[in-house]
Amino acid sequence: LVELFALNREGNLYAELCSYVHPVRLAEGKLEVRVVPDASPHLVPRMGQCLSQWTGQRWIVAVVDEAGGPTLAEEDKEIERRRHEKAEAHPLMQAVRAVFADSKIVNLKQKEVAPLAVESEDADESTLLEIEED
Repeated sequence: LVELFALNREGNLYAELCSYVHPVRLAEGKLEVRVVPDASPHLVPRMGQCLSQWTGQRWIVAVVDEAGGPTLAEEDKEIERRRHEKAEAHPLMQAVRAVFADSKIVNLKQKEVAPLAVESEDADESTLLEIEED
């Protein structure tokens, strides 16, 4: 749902949705959210207006006092924290730490891994082996 705001070039609204809105409930034509105080006062009415316009259906966006889920920014931060922990625990990082005790991870970059060609025992053709990260 939030991606609609990016696709429709509503960058400011998209940024506010990612940082200031906690989703509580979503049903057809109705969205309940908790909004942090730093959000623009026009955020919620504009959300409903845009969603109605883009989907061709009336949308009601209601602000509620329930905690709701994390913001998208908080989810991204948690994912990054887990990636960092996983990298810290990796045997290669442990080996680096054994030699360079003061070393630290400064930045993690996700790279696409190219498929590996593996010779097939049954034929002369090569088979692609894809390796995926959790």
